[in-house]
Amino acid sequence: MVPTVRTKLGMEVNSFTGQALTGHGCFKYFRWKIGKIQSAECAVCEGIDETAEHVIMECPRFNKGRPVEMDIGKEETCKYLESVVKTLWAEENGPKSIK
Repeated sequence: MVPTVRTKLGMEVNSFTGQALTGHGCFKYFRWKIGKIQSAECAVCEGIDETAEHVIMECPRFNKGRPVEMDIGKEETCKYLESVVKTLWAEENGPKSIK
């Protein structure tokens, strides 16, 4: 179950920001958990699962543009989340899958 978000988001939720907030969709850990792939390991960080939290908060691959303060009430944070998920989604499904 997704916890209740009590903060007004910095932009309207779309499928990409929704994936970032729930950890579902394009993240390897989620895809591994539902049996779609063989490994949840991050392609960059050896021995660490590619969870939404890891990708958004820690993975050096997505350092560029990462807000210093991760606040979903700010548009900057929401745009960062959307950008990260779009990148992962395009890698999995091809660049034409992003609209």
